[in-house]
Formats: sequence, C-alpha cells, structure tokens
Amino acid sequence: MTEGELLAGSWLETMLYADKQALETDLKVCLLAIRERELDFYTQNCRSIGTSAALLAGFAYAGLSSTSDFSEDTTEFSKGVFLTVTVCAMSLNIASMAAATWCSMLGPGLALRGPDGSMDRAVEGLALEYRVIFLLFAAGLLCFFFSALLLVIDEFEWVLSVVLALLLLGYLHAPAPLTLALTLAPALALALALALALALALALAL
Repeated sequence: MTEGELLAGSWLETMLYADKQALETDLKVCLLAIRERELDFYTQNCRSIGTSAALLAGFAYAGLSSTSDFSEDTTEFSKGVFLTVTVCAMSLNIASMAAATWCSMLGPGLALRGPDGSMDRAVEGLALEYRVIFLLFAAGLLCFFFSALLLVIDEFEWVLSVVLALLLLGYLHAPAPLTLALTLAPALALALALALALALALALAL
C-alpha cells in the first residue's frame, strides 16, 4: 500500500468520525429541543393550575367568613359539615397553589443552571409533581363544589335549592358546550322575564 493510499484512508476515517460526531450532536440538540417543549408544557400547566387554585382558595376563605350569616334554622351538624368541606377545599387548593408555584419556579431553574443531565431531571420531576398537583387541584375543586352545594341547600327554599343544586351538578358533569348553555340560561331567562314585564307595563299604560 502506497503512502498516498494510507493518507487517503486516514482522511476518509477522519471524515467518517467527524460525520458521526455531527450526527450525535444533532441528535442531542433535537432531544434537548423536545425536552424544552416538555418543560414549557409542564411549567405553563403548573402556572395555570396555581392561578385557578389561588382563586378557589380565596372563594373558600370567603365562604368560611360567611358562617355568621347562616339562618337560625341551620343545624350545628350542617354548619359543621359545611365548615369541614370548606376548610378541605381551601387547604387542598392552597397546597396545589404552593406546589405549582414551586415547580414553575424551581423546575426551569434546575434545567438552566444545573449540571449535565439537569434537563432530563427537571422534566421527569415536573411530570411526577404535575400529577400530584393535578390530583390536589381536582380534590379541592370537588370540595369547593360540594361546599357550594351545601350552602345552597341550607340557605334557600327547597324549590330554589333544587334548581341551584341541579345547575351545580350540571356544571360539574357537563361538557364545555352544555356548561356554556347552562351558564347563559339564567341570564337569558332573566332577560326574557324583564322583557315580558316591560311589555306588560307598556300594555297597561296604554
């Protein structure tokens, strides 16, 4: 084998090794981009859940402060059940909010400033914590609905209580279009009643 053939073989081997390194680098960059999208997905979801949980926790606290407005017919058992469910709703939502806030702050920080492999650790940790946060938020939401249901049953007449309870259950189980329809139905009914009252008043005036 001549010297030229040896040089050509060495050059070809070097080029193959360089191509292999370039392919490995491109693969790592693609995987890192996918991990970054996963990180953004979990971070945005945690922020959304944290905001909603903070709102529900505030509503639950307002419900606790309204216990002095109960009617005299309300039994101590009903008050106790309402307070217990409302405290559970507030506590679960506060726990969900705190965990979501910590994850949305610490997860990206670990991915950006951690040692090698921190992106994988951050994404896997966020995926695990996100399940826990979602379960806490779902439990807090159910307790909040149950608390509102108890308040409706205790504070209003039975006819209005049944109607409001059915609306609450409809919000809880209905899909998005039906939920929107249930939301607009009371407003439409009120507008129709006002229109009828106005028409009747004009007819009497004439």
